[in-house]
Parts: sequence; structure tokens; C-alpha cells
Amino acid sequence: QRNLRYTTVYETAMADSLKSMALQGMGVAWVPRLSVVNELERGELAICGGPQWFVPQEIRLYRCALVRKAAIRLLWRKLEGGLGSVE
Repeated sequence: QRNLRYTTVYETAMADSLKSMALQGMGVAWVPRLSVVNELERGELAICGGPQWFVPQEIRLYRCALVRKAAIRLLWRKLEGGLGSVE
């Protein structure tokens, strides 16, 4: 089995920019599935590799502990209790 050789052409945290580069044929892009659902359905993009290439993602929220606004406290309590309805 040969080792994969690659060159990083473009790096950004913006999934849409990476998707655009992939759609232009510039290479492969590691992006959240949600950002490419339509392109996958239309056959414009294809998933490379198998499940071993999938990367679990963890999202964390941070806030300034000094902010005392009621709306922020309410949102934070809702998030701590499980998302449910945040409205």
C-alpha cells in the first residue's frame, strides 16, 4: 500500500470556502456534512474514503462570566438544561 502524498493548497475555518474550492475541482475538503448535503444529493460532490475518515466534532459554547444580562442568563440556563426550545 502506498502512502498518500498531498499538498495543502488552502486552509480556512470557513466551510463554504472549502466547499467552493472542492466544487471548482481544486482537491478535497474536510467539511461538516450539513454544509454539503445539497451538493451530495445533486451529485456535485462525493464522499471520499470510508467511515475511518469521518471525524467526530465537539462544539463548545463560552460566554463572559461578567455579563449579567437577563436574556443571556436565561439562554445559558436553557442550554445547561438541554436545548429543547430556546425561544
